[in-house]
Amino acid sequence: MKIQVLDCTLRDGGFVNDWQFGHMSIINIYLRLAEAGVEILELGFLHDQSVFNPDRSMQPTTEDFNRVFDIAPKNKPLLTGMVILGECRIENIGPAKDTLLDAIRVVFKKQDMDEGIEYCRQVIEKGYTLFVQPASVTDYSPEELKHLAERLNPLSPYAVYIVDTYGLMQKKDLLGTFDVLDETLTDDIAIGYHAHNNFNLAYANATELLQLDTQREIILDGTVYGMGKGAGNANTELLAYSLNNDYGKHYDLAQILEIINLEILALKKKYDWGYSFDKFISAANQCHPKYVSFLVGKNTLPVKAINDILSEIPKDTKTLYNKTLIEELYDAYLLKNSSAEDGYHRLKKDLEGRDVLIICPGATLETHRKDIEQYIKDRHPMVVSANFFSRDYACDYIMVSNAKRFGQMIYYLKKEEGKNRIITTTNVSGVETNADYTLDAEALKFEPEEIRFNSALIMIKLLAEFGHNSVTLAGFDGYNTGTAHKSVYLAQDFAFDKPVEGGAINAAVNAALHELKQKIDIDTITPTSYTVD
Repeated sequence: MKIQVLDCTLRDGGFVNDWQFGHMSIINIYLRLAEAGVEILELGFLHDQSVFNPDRSMQPTTEDFNRVFDIAPKNKPLLTGMVILGECRIENIGPAKDTLLDAIRVVFKKQDMDEGIEYCRQVIEKGYTLFVQPASVTDYSPEELKHLAERLNPLSPYAVYIVDTYGLMQKKDLLGTFDVLDETLTDDIAIGYHAHNNFNLAYANATELLQLDTQREIILDGTVYGMGKGAGNANTELLAYSLNNDYGKHYDLAQILEIINLEILALKKKYDWGYSFDKFISAANQCHPKYVSFLVGKNTLPVKAINDILSEIPKDTKTLYNKTLIEELYDAYLLKNSSAEDGYHRLKKDLEGRDVLIICPGATLETHRKDIEQYIKDRHPMVVSANFFSRDYACDYIMVSNAKRFGQMIYYLKKEEGKNRIITTTNVSGVETNADYTLDAEALKFEPEEIRFNSALIMIKLLAEFGHNSVTLAGFDGYNTGTAHKSVYLAQDFAFDKPVEGGAINAAVNAALHELKQKIDIDTITPTSYTVD
């Protein structure tokens, strides 16, 4: 078996830093990988919308790559560039004799097979070695993959790849795909493997191919330190180490490690890539990672709810991101209604004639404890906590309108079961709620989205509808006018996962309060950035 390594750090790694490596670093990575003896180097993307920039590894034309890589390495690897079908006109690819690029890797999706094969034919006519990269090979059935291979045979590409675009493949999937290609492609065509690390299997799967009893040439893609889009790639240094130890190769591992030391570690401090929570969920649900990023970014859903929503995506759309679809599925999930009318009327009756104090998780709950305790002692209100469990104040009700928050506090709620009555909105699903009152989220929601299910606002709205004349709040702090940080919360557990624009949220809450104050008097015991007087 002939085994080669293709390093695509300058191309796939560029998704992390917008291909802005800097010219000195680009040349350093290029020369050191060549010196290490890596057989095939991918120098970057060809892209119509790019402009020439020697600091980037994405260029508009093949001629522009000549201008970037103006130094010849002592060990000359096969040099490639990558094209995604539809992102680089064939006119931008000059004759092979006029460029340092030896090969072009062409990426196309299953539904664009006809156009992709024609593009590949034109690349060959220009004199390049051809690598065919069928995007998201997991979208192909065995019959479809065999059909593709049969259509590629007449082109005699150097390699046809198993491209696991979204890192979905387990060992059995990889080996099954390899078998289809191995049985169908002519013997002179290599099979390549381009992995992503959503399941932390990129390197492990690559080494599985090395153990096959085959005469087929194998090409393994890697990036230095696994640098790549999302979950990242198989590590070039790990592949080199394994091949040196077990397969008689002689890569100069020190050169690859020096790239990590000189170039990649600094990038790792600035950018994030590699195995992650989001990427695992996307792979486990066999869907485009943007679907998961959208749902996790809402900061309102437990994992079960995320999985439930992802399960509603049609199979033929799972790896083709559709923003409108996921928005519709998210809204439909949040607004499921169950026994809301009954909960509404029972809560109205139970709060009738009582003063109500709503406590929110602001830091002033701690700094103004004496004022709050004195108010409770003097007025004996019904105390309702808003989207959090308080260990410092005895609450009669816990109002939860955020499923993720509910999941965070479920331990305390079970431990203290019976001491508080639980109010939830119908979007709080996917967790074991055991709510005493369930309310219609659609009827109670606010706009814009940042305050849609703000529990304090929902509780004020309810009291106004119930006919209460007034309500008092504590810990209703609001945000600084700049970015909201975790310090505005009593506990970090309650903070947003990512910084948010506090001024914008304050403005949205104030607009809602303005409308509510037409129906109910609103007061606060503690300082607040909101307009409540």
